[in-house]
Amino acid sequence: MKINSDFIEKNLIAYIGNKRRLLPLIKKSIEKIEILNSKKENLSFLDLFAGTGVVSRLAKTLGFEVFTNDWEYYSYIMNKAFIEINKDFLEKSFSTFGGVKNVINILNNLNELKEEDKYISLYYCPKSDETPDLDNERMFYTNYNGRKIDAIRAKIEEWKKNSIITEEEETFLLALLLYEASTRSNTSGVFKAFHRGFGGSNGDALTRILKKLELSVPELANGKKCSVFNDDAVSLSERMKNMEFDVVYLDPPYNQHQYGSNYHLLNTIALNDKPEVNKNIYLDGKKINKSAIRKDWIKTKSSFCYKDSAKKDFEKMIKNLNANYFLISYSIDGIIPFEEMLEILSQKGKLDIVLSEYVKFRGGKQALTTEIRNIEFIIIVDTTQKGNELDITHIRNMLSLNRVSLVMKKTINPIIAESIGFQYRNKVSEKDLSIEKVLCKNYETHNIEYSITKNKIKNGLEVFNKLFELPPMILENVLLDLENITNLTKEDEIHLSLKDIAKFYEEARYDEAYELFKNIPYLLSKFNNRKAYITGLKTIIDILKNLCNTQEIWKSFNILDCKYFGKLEKIILFKLNYNYPKEEEVSGYKKEIASLYEHLLDIFENKTKEEKTTKSATKKESKVLSEIFI
Repeated sequence: MKINSDFIEKNLIAYIGNKRRLLPLIKKSIEKIEILNSKKENLSFLDLFAGTGVVSRLAKTLGFEVFTNDWEYYSYIMNKAFIEINKDFLEKSFSTFGGVKNVINILNNLNELKEEDKYISLYYCPKSDETPDLDNERMFYTNYNGRKIDAIRAKIEEWKKNSIITEEEETFLLALLLYEASTRSNTSGVFKAFHRGFGGSNGDALTRILKKLELSVPELANGKKCSVFNDDAVSLSERMKNMEFDVVYLDPPYNQHQYGSNYHLLNTIALNDKPEVNKNIYLDGKKINKSAIRKDWIKTKSSFCYKDSAKKDFEKMIKNLNANYFLISYSIDGIIPFEEMLEILSQKGKLDIVLSEYVKFRGGKQALTTEIRNIEFIIIVDTTQKGNELDITHIRNMLSLNRVSLVMKKTINPIIAESIGFQYRNKVSEKDLSIEKVLCKNYETHNIEYSITKNKIKNGLEVFNKLFELPPMILENVLLDLENITNLTKEDEIHLSLKDIAKFYEEARYDEAYELFKNIPYLLSKFNNRKAYITGLKTIIDILKNLCNTQEIWKSFNILDCKYFGKLEKIILFKLNYNYPKEEEVSGYKKEIASLYEHLLDIFENKTKEEKTTKSATKKESKVLSEIFI
């Protein structure tokens, strides 16, 4: 069956735990159980923690009769619109207005806003987008977009109250507004906080944030009759005890994030109940409810966000539900301990696993941590067969192997490696008789050898294939060691690269040094101004000193014309222009950077008198950077 990717992947709220990137994994799991090959006419699919509804949308396009649930009201509205409503709605709806395009055009062109309809613009936006009060005004949206949200929401309410639109049409329009409201927010994805200034100190995502809010006709899909619920998952599972499903997909929260507080503003827009809130952040000199989170968010407080209740309610839910197959999406660092989850599921049926990896959500750029990757997986429970201990052992080994393959892609810290018993030695390559560096360690009778180039493992596939033969306990030790020796920060990675560049300079291996340099601007861009500004400045000084000391490399590559040097220049300029709260602490670093930068330009531009003449214009432009601080 052809998948309608526009319907599945567009008009989704930016969401913690959004499964959009994991859709191939989920589809692969559905294909693995071969349920779609069944001769049964109406296959049923239950999505009990729907969130954005992306998995329910996939199930709908695959031909299932979908039952979708989420406890948050904004999610309920989004799923009512995209799961219950079919594509032919677009042709038949809004006859009073002459069709869906006309009604959207009316809403997009609303200009007047009554005083009594001001709410988002009054309490969650600055009075002026040009001169906001960064200390005392909330900045969840631009004032323009806040007023637009208020105007559109008021008009939808008016039309529904006067029976000009149906309940289905109201739901459809609210869903479009909620999507735009989530997309144009001045946040990193959740509404517990907003950027100080539009886009924050780094100016992230300014185009998205400042773009004028505008509704558009979405892609819908036809499918079987579907049903959407707005209830606590455990309570709903109790009421569904007597129902039979072909597939149940469970994606319970597996961390402490409460969706009711994280997305409180979307609930406020959807409900249009305008809860009482203080206008200014400060009241009598005290900071009061900075994010103005609605107080009733605790009504949808999830038990799955707490260790004491998550396991108990998960077990209860599994016992309540009846299905041929369960697909469980979870994480290896979830609140419910992995081993305990497997024990619960093995009581229901035979277990299998499908694996993937993804980058964890962190709500904006982090300072110095390396890219945090996590393994997500789908556990398949086949209730038509009995589970056993071998299933659990198989899943445990598959997870360990998957994590090993992931960790082997990271940079190795040679100092840590030697401190925990690894040894370096030289080995003649069988391919080209060259000398290669090998990092090795013995695990009882098993010797593991990693071929190392530029602190990266180059024989990962060969090692991975060998690991299949290892006993589970030894495999766990190999994984533990790999995680230890690859536990680097971005700062560590840069300094390892600088050390290798110096080494390659001494050995006249200029090409290899240049390849290492290419990654330095990317690593430096991860230094967050708020959390690691001084560290970033110190690292820039080290980079510039390294470039000066290894100047012959960069002269041979005409570094001033190199796009990677251009990226480095932009980052340096951005760092120097940043207004650090304690400027006296960093002024010395800034002056040193400017001086080193100017010296570097002199080195490269004085390569020959001829080149100095032809590049004088470039030098004048670039020296603006140093002149700011000298």
